[in-house]
Amino acid sequence: MARQSNSVSARRSGTFSGVSEKDISQAEKETRERVNHALATLKIALASWEATKKKPADLKPKFIKYHRLHEVLNDWQKREAELQAGKAGFDDRIQMLWEYVDICQMYS
Repeated sequence: MARQSNSVSARRSGTFSGVSEKDISQAEKETRERVNHALATLKIALASWEATKKKPADLKPKFIKYHRLHEVLNDWQKREAELQAGKAGFDDRIQMLWEYVDICQMYS
């Protein structure tokens, strides 16, 4: 397994140099928009699947994955909203963004 570069391990630990509060706020805003869009799209796809009387067996695993992704993103969205309401610290905000990245990688 390849070792992470120093910049990658520094990013994961939340120690950023040269990253402003404005940059993080913009990244959070764009992430919230992406999550909202993904949740809306998944909701429509899952509703269509549930409404279908004849469900092709080969598509069932895909829709199980969609359902899990919807649950994970919904949970992430709730935790992120709670974090924002509580005026979270810089490191907590960075961690939430990394969790979103991990979710995207896991379900891609």
